[in-house]
Amino acid sequence: MGSHDLLERLVIEIKQHPEEVSKDLKLIIIPIINPDGLYERKDKLNANGVNLDLNFGTKVWRNYGPEGTYAGPEPFSEPESKIIKDIVEKNNIIQMISFHSMGALSVPEDNKPSIDLAEWYAQKSGYTYTGPDTVEYFGYEYFGTPTMWFAEKTGNAGSSVELSSHSS
Repeated sequence: MGSHDLLERLVIEIKQHPEEVSKDLKLIIIPIINPDGLYERKDKLNANGVNLDLNFGTKVWRNYGPEGTYAGPEPFSEPESKIIKDIVEKNNIIQMISFHSMGALSVPEDNKPSIDLAEWYAQKSGYTYTGPDTVEYFGYEYFGTPTMWFAEKTGNAGSSVELSSHSS
């Protein structure tokens, strides 16, 4: 079970118990943003060899990321990242959480709404709150992520959650 399984289970849970979600909120849940990496391989890359977690147009975007992963020829060069961009631009999104595995971490972007969200998630989940400096935990800096782009673009909360493992 990976992040896609968790999110698919969340959709089922919400369908079974819609009263758990405020009627004033709209949830947009995308269980799989990289079907190429899920079904054909077990890596972070899409069919074009692009790490989608690095393909978003942030202030510090560049072509290559940690461990030499390719971020694409330009920001939003990939259909998957364009879909996320479109969803954000067409909706009044106030929070974005990106789920990954593994590490049991709650990782905010570098603004107060993001930090507040990540601290709340860490408290509720028991995961470790990392703070916005990911170098300390991962050994390298991520740039061009969906949550970083979202927080920069909107000023709202963007946070990543590293699930406890790839299978639970």
